[in-house]
Amino acid sequence: MVLAGEPFNTTADFAEFFRELRSRGDMFEVAVLEQGITVDDGHVVLAYVVHQESVVVPENIDAVRALAMDVPSVESVCMTDSSLGVLSGRISLTLARATIIRGEKLSIIL
Repeated sequence: MVLAGEPFNTTADFAEFFRELRSRGDMFEVAVLEQGITVDDGHVVLAYVVHQESVVVPENIDAVRALAMDVPSVESVCMTDSSLGVLSGRISLTLARATIIRGEKLSIIL
């Protein structure tokens, strides 16, 4: 979940962030915008950002692993997320960008 108040106003801002984070600029995560969550008449409405091409990469890796190895699905997902550096939880992209610029690993802020 991307914290409210971040200076990311368009999907292009997210694309730029992930170009800084990963060499190919892949965005494996689905970014739910904190300020984009509302409840209307008992229905939850979410605003999110997803890269249509790279979001399927982790699932494809897990599918190949399921065919080739006897690994429980939860363990496979953890292995894939770890190897790709998939981010999870509530994150400040501003703080993450500053961490990257300093040359530190993002794991120190998650």
